[in-house]
Amino acid sequence: MSNQTKFEHFEEHVVNKEHDIFNSPKFEIYRKRWFEYPEKRILTDFPMNIDLCLTSRCNLSCIMCRRTLELKNGITSGIFQTEQGDMDFNVYKKIIDEAAREGVYAIHISGDGEPLLHEDIIEMIKYARSKNILDLFMHTNATLLYGDVAAELLEAGLTRLIISMDSPVKETYEKIRVGADFDVVVNNIKNFMDLKKKKELKYPFVRVQMVEMKSNRDQRNAYVNYFRNIVDSIGLIEYMNFYELDEEDRYYRPRKYKNDYVCRQLWQRLCINFNGNVYICVHTHENGKLGMVQNSSIKELWHGEKMKKLRNGHLDGNIDKISPCSNCGQQLESVTGKEKFD
Repeated sequence: MSNQTKFEHFEEHVVNKEHDIFNSPKFEIYRKRWFEYPEKRILTDFPMNIDLCLTSRCNLSCIMCRRTLELKNGITSGIFQTEQGDMDFNVYKKIIDEAAREGVYAIHISGDGEPLLHEDIIEMIKYARSKNILDLFMHTNATLLYGDVAAELLEAGLTRLIISMDSPVKETYEKIRVGADFDVVVNNIKNFMDLKKKKELKYPFVRVQMVEMKSNRDQRNAYVNYFRNIVDSIGLIEYMNFYELDEEDRYYRPRKYKNDYVCRQLWQRLCINFNGNVYICVHTHENGKLGMVQNSSIKELWHGEKMKKLRNGHLDGNIDKISPCSNCGQQLESVTGKEKFD
């Protein structure tokens, strides 16, 4: 495999290198700033990335997912709420319009709801594409990636599609992605890629991604071999126990608390929930709320007092005293060394 990218919690191998967006000057500037600016504490005028949670609904109950664990623990506030809802198209347009006007680099349709459940998802993607967003990408569990939805999604304008697929083994996968059928999802992925090839489309760039934990860690090489001739890229991301909600220890290697941890995301991105609430990041809960897009601009919230206080608190080495950052899980670093694919 080629083009390996490796970070503390994430590893990616690109199989298909024929995607010119990654070689464009604007994309190279974006990624350079993405990594360098947090290190140099340079704050852009507007977030480089906006995470959009278009729906709080999901058709799965994945064992390690914050949404599953919060519902299990009766937590009803914050990004993942008991209330089920989808983002209103007019609210979405307001977000995209401001983001495009201010020069956002990336719109990430994510969160812990399943975006393909939103009835307007295709039109939403098309709208963002019409605004020339550089990197317009989406996460999906691919259970609904078939038929007209798959065909329309292919041509809606995504640059990247990231598919959560946590094992090459049916039994393991279905124990993790509760409610999903392994054979159906694999078939959806293969058909999607076949249709993409048939239509001679370069985009979206498709990555399958596995959350590595004790139950599937020994399958990483089998996972790579299973998907390397199917998709464009293969990703491995380490499990995190966000806010210690998960009572089971799923970490596959020891981790320790990094007291001087400074979160890069405070210089990179913001997250917006389905109802317009703006949060400091996708991992946060209610006390990480900054405001609402219905009565504030994203830009003013990005430069607001709460964000300034959070950034300064991190820089002062006070992450252990900052709510909601003190136990989010990001600040746990591996004790053992970095590893590579065989």
